[in-house]
Amino acid sequence: QRVFAFANYTYQGVTLEFGDNDNNYVKAIPRDQIVAGLSGSHSSGISVSATVKSTRRVYLDDANTIELPNSTRVDGRMSYSRNQITVTASVLNIFDKAYSSTGFPLSDFQGGVELLLYPAAGRRLQTGIMLQL
Repeated sequence: QRVFAFANYTYQGVTLEFGDNDNNYVKAIPRDQIVAGLSGSHSSGISVSATVKSTRRVYLDDANTIELPNSTRVDGRMSYSRNQITVTASVLNIFDKAYSSTGFPLSDFQGGVELLLYPAAGRRLQTGIMLQL
């Protein structure tokens, strides 16, 4: 029996290098991403894991005035291995959290701006079988 914990933090400070928005952050690139999780395995061949992924500070325009709402998602995975075969089942976005992965502002004819967001997938199941030769 083994239990593992992990945490990762990624900072992306990519900035524009010229033009009216010089030194602003590049749009649609998350500045902060945090991923943490737990996993465990048993001598019976069963393994389970849970992962939390949080994305923060994503601008949707070059002027850095429109920010995508922060999002957090929880995923889970279970697998069973026997001999050379491993069967896996993953549930992504376990809590069916509604969030957007990206988007962009769209100017209308009256000079206003409408924000168009691309929704991320809701809860979904992925399964797989791996055969080691």
